Amino acid sequence: MKQKGPQINHLSFADDVIIFTSTDRHSMKIIMNTLKEYEHTSDQLINKEKSHFMIPSNTSQNIIDSIQEVTGFSKKDSPITYLGCPLYIGRQRIIYYSHLVEKVSKRFMVARKNS
Repeated sequence: MKQKGPQINHLSFADDVIIFTSTDRHSMKIIMNTLKEYEHTSDQLINKEKSHFMIPSNTSQNIIDSIQEVTGFSKKDSPITYLGCPLYIGRQRIIYYSHLVEKVSKRFMVARKNS
C-alpha cells in the first residue's frame, strides 16, 4: 500500500464491483469515502444490504467488527458465486468447481453430438 492511500484492485461487471483491500482501517475509510463520492457524483446509491465482505475464518472478531463499523457491510462466508463462478478464501477445493466442470462437460457432449 502506498502512503497516500490504498492501491485499489477490483473486478467489475455491470453494476457489480468486487474490491480487494487490507483490513487497515485507514484504507477502508478511503475506499468508503471514494464510494460515497461515487454515490454523490452518479446519483446512484450503494445498497448496503446487498453489500458484503469476505475474510478468512481465522480472523479475530475485533477485525470483523471494525470492518462492519467502517463499511456498514455484513460478513459473508465463502464460497460465494459471482457470475457463475465460485469465489472463496483458502485452499483450492474441487467441490467448489464440480458444478462448473459438470456444466462445461455437458456442453462439450452436446457439441460433440451435434457435429
